[in-house]
Amino acid sequence: MPKVTDLHLEHARQLFLSERSRRETIRGSISTPVAAISFAVFAFSSLVRELDADRWREPPALAIMVLGAAAIAALFASA
Repeated sequence: MPKVTDLHLEHARQLFLSERSRRETIRGSISTPVAAISFAVFAFSSLVRELDADRWREPPALAIMVLGAAAIAALFASA
């Protein structure tokens, strides 16, 4: 059986620390888009609750619906 030296232990420590750093980088890069999507979903749900879809023929309501649909499409495109 090969003898474990300080060089082996130092190498294993460096591998562990680099993997932990990589994992934290991935976790950080995922958390920002997830937070943005959750805020967007909350905003869309508030918009749906407040908007009267029966008034879609009125220009402001139609503009809100078109802009909301464009925002949803942009959200999916960015993901």
